[in-house]
Amino acid sequence: MGSGDEHTSSEEFDPVEANSWEIRRGYETGAFTAVEVVEAYLDRILAYEDQLQAVITINPNAIQRAEELDKAAEPGGVQASESEESGSASVTAPRDLVGPLHGVPVLVKDNCNTDDIPTTTGTVAMEDSVPTESADIVQNIRDAGGIVIAKANMDEFAFGYTSSSSMGGTVYNPYNLERTSGGSSGGSGTGMGANYAAIGIGTDTGGSVRVPSLANSLVGLRPTRQLVSGAGVSPLYSRQDIPGPMARTVADTALMLDVLAAPSPGDTLTYHQYGKTPYADGNRYTDFLNEDGLDGARIGVYADWMPEGEIREQFESVFDEMEDAGATVVSYLESPPDDLTDSAYRSSTINWDWQNYLETIEEYDSIEDLALTGELESCGITFALEEPETIEGLKENVEFSVPYYNQRELQQYILSQMERHDLDMVMYPGNQDVPTPDYSEDISWGPANLQLSPILDWPSIVMPVGFREDSGVPVGMEFLAPKFEEPKLIETAYAFEQLTEAREPPADFGPVEGGGDWDADDIAMWNDARPVYNTVGEACDIPDGSSASTSPQDLSVDTRNLPGSTDSVSLGGGTASESGDEEVSDEEVNGGNLPE
Repeated sequence: MGSGDEHTSSEEFDPVEANSWEIRRGYETGAFTAVEVVEAYLDRILAYEDQLQAVITINPNAIQRAEELDKAAEPGGVQASESEESGSASVTAPRDLVGPLHGVPVLVKDNCNTDDIPTTTGTVAMEDSVPTESADIVQNIRDAGGIVIAKANMDEFAFGYTSSSSMGGTVYNPYNLERTSGGSSGGSGTGMGANYAAIGIGTDTGGSVRVPSLANSLVGLRPTRQLVSGAGVSPLYSRQDIPGPMARTVADTALMLDVLAAPSPGDTLTYHQYGKTPYADGNRYTDFLNEDGLDGARIGVYADWMPEGEIREQFESVFDEMEDAGATVVSYLESPPDDLTDSAYRSSTINWDWQNYLETIEEYDSIEDLALTGELESCGITFALEEPETIEGLKENVEFSVPYYNQRELQQYILSQMERHDLDMVMYPGNQDVPTPDYSEDISWGPANLQLSPILDWPSIVMPVGFREDSGVPVGMEFLAPKFEEPKLIETAYAFEQLTEAREPPADFGPVEGGGDWDADDIAMWNDARPVYNTVGEACDIPDGSSASTSPQDLSVDTRNLPGSTDSVSLGGGTASESGDEEVSDEEVNGGNLPE
């Protein structure tokens, strides 16, 4: 069992590459306080944010929250909740902590509702929108003792892979400021890459946790959709949207998953997790941090998704290391045929999802009201007005249901491969480069591969592998397993991490001189001085009848993160043939009730 690398404790907290387990041990031994930890991360945001643009709002209540946690941890202090064991080696703790995330600063994507600070979804139109209730995951984090230190920049409305918004501008990559940070959770990616917090939260519809994690040498997990509540998260496509952890270590990823994974009445999809998680056997996800997790594992590789040249050599070198650690790498699998993956893309339900979300806030009644403000970065969201805004209207559209059946066929295709070759999971390149924010260079970088996981409704985790020699940007690998197989993913990823030690912090964003003594007024001043960036400057063109006059493609909007969009990016191709991966017949497809 493991709990991350040791970090030398001292009276002065060092935030660079610190992890949550070390922070907890520091609190238990009295080496430092939560206030000191929060201030150390705020110093980094202050020092580097002009270059990176990863943060939209610092939480003005962060210092007060840290003070409350410090008081609760004092001998005889009042506990907010029952303390929990960390899952690491036994520690005699002179101080009791309120939960597994006691005093751990968390950077949260700004589409997750927070009831004490605005949730903008990246748009100036929602600059002052403070929801009445926090998202389920935010409440889980706070109940576990976590501190929401800031809200992270993102692609406006989570459309795209470049993390550009009217509220925060464009997020830049700390490994190469001429490259994007990926999206749509790019603020969380850059912030975690540059050590703005201990753990980050993103949301993933078509890769938005994993793309920026790869671009910033992070671990990024897309959980099974039914495992984590999406209640209180502004939607892109609610039945495919899923919050997930973005961290510098697998141990932190597992720790956060233990906090996030819970059934919720706010998201009834999560009721499908009963009996399918480690908790059914009295375990937790942190119990699967096994450094021998590769020994005996059988992992398939989609050979036709492998790049050529320098990056291929890095990946193949890692395969050799995995085999030396006891894994069997089956490197000749054929990826699913394009026509099968394309047909499983689910139709967009943005209009219906947003109508439901807007009922939870006060500012707007419809997408049309938002579009008419003139305060959007682009008018791309208006295309959703062409869709039904009620579930009844969606049910009347036969094409809406077809992808659910095709998804079953795609699942059967990959499950048959896994059965035939006795595989635990499959893996493939997550990215092979990182583009410029405006895509001015013709770079093949690979995020299309990451759309396989959400199409399947299976969990996946991305891991750093190395860096490109020419640009210095990170590259990494994705591991994919069937639904609710997060324990196997964590076990494999943890062993992979200990074997490769591929994570490196960005060289140009090292330690900063601490200013300290932050208070709510200092944070409010920083927030007030934060510039607002690009807007269209006029109302979007919406004709009478509430039918959108434009499509995302007409407006040159990056639609690659949208459900049902295969115009700009397609998965790696191939048809079933010589490898023995024959196509699945109609008789093998479960054509029963639609999946949850």
